[in-house]
This record gives sequence, C-alpha cells and structure tokens, in this order.
Amino acid sequence: KSPPPPPGAAHSADQIVAYIQMTKECPSSTSTTPPLHDVLIDKLKNAGMVVNKYGSCKGYTPCSVDESMNNNIVSCWTKLKTADHYHPFLLVVHDDMVRDYVPPRFFEALEHGMIPLVVANIDLLNTTHGGIPPLSYVDALSYLSFDAMVQSLQQKALTSKDPSALLQHHHEWRKNFLLSTYPVIQPKSICDLCKMLHNPNQPPHVYDDVESWWAQGQKDTRME
Repeated sequence: KSPPPPPGAAHSADQIVAYIQMTKECPSSTSTTPPLHDVLIDKLKNAGMVVNKYGSCKGYTPCSVDESMNNNIVSCWTKLKTADHYHPFLLVVHDDMVRDYVPPRFFEALEHGMIPLVVANIDLLNTTHGGIPPLSYVDALSYLSFDAMVQSLQQKALTSKDPSALLQHHHEWRKNFLLSTYPVIQPKSICDLCKMLHNPNQPPHVYDDVESWWAQGQKDTRME
C-alpha cells in the first residue's frame, strides 16, 4: 500500500502549501518573463496563502544544513516529512505548461504523503495517463478564483478540530491503489513503447521541429 500521510501533523496558516525546486530547475537570471510557478505563487500570496519554497534556488529555504546535500531532492523530502516542516499540499507545476505532461514531482508528492496542488491541463483521471485516482490531488482550475481555492485549502487544513479529518478524503485512494514508482514501471514502459513503434497499425507522426511542438504547439495558456 502507498504510505499514509504523517499522523497528527500540525498545520498552521503559514504551513499549508510547499514548493520544491532544485538548481537545474532554477529560472534564468537573464529572463525577463517570470516563470509560471512564480506567477502562481504570487497569485496565491495575493489571495492570502503563503507558499514556502524549499530547495537550492536563490531565496529558497535550504533542505539541508550540509551545503553539499542542499541540491539533493532526497534531503528536501526528508525535511518535509518532519513535523516542523510538514505541509499537506505541494504545488506542482511545469513552467512550460505543456498539455499531456504530468511532472515527476506529482508522483513524488503522492509517494511522500502529500497532496499535489496542480494546474490540471490534462484529464488526470483518464486511463491513458495512468488513471490517477480521484481526490488524490487538488486542481486549481476547478475553482472559480484563487480566493476561493485559498479559502478551501485553509478550511481543509485549519478550521476543523481535527484538521486531518478534512484532509483524509484526499488520501482514501491509498486503501485501494498501489503507487508504483519509476524504477518499478520503467521496464514495462519501455516494452510498451517498443510495441507501439513496431505496430504497423499505429499511424506515423513526424515533427519537423520537436522543440516548437513541445513548448508551443501543446502549450496551455489558461493560467497565463
């Protein structure tokens, strides 16, 4: 079974949503356009929600006192599992906002007992994307406004005498589903890809400019 959320986790108004970013993911200092995750974090902040940023980017809370380990994602998950740093929600967003792409951080959040807060630019419940269990994540696009979303997240985490009770329905899927990590599913994924490549009934698709197709042709602009 998948790991349950940390029992008896204490939540405060400034400890509800976390965000993780490593050095290789840090935005370029020369870019004049703010990355999508910063735009979303600012929108949440303006609506009254603090998003705590962990990682090795400038201005982020280090994940380890050992500088050599600060760029190690494992140290971030270790820190966020502690009672002092546990957050029920993890903001998961891909800055290119590409359709049909689920960032690895989504599954890492589930693996470590957190609830992904996403901009669901695909049908995550569709079996072609692994049939992700309903209620295992929170979709920002399901709310009419950021204010409404922040009120909902705060209600789940703060207003109940037992906050975990309101959060628990986001973890009910763990009773019936098994979360398979990449090392487990990688062999099958490669085999499935090989079968599709050798399937004569599979129509060919040729992209003259893969970068343009990936970054622009499939771009979702609903949150911009």
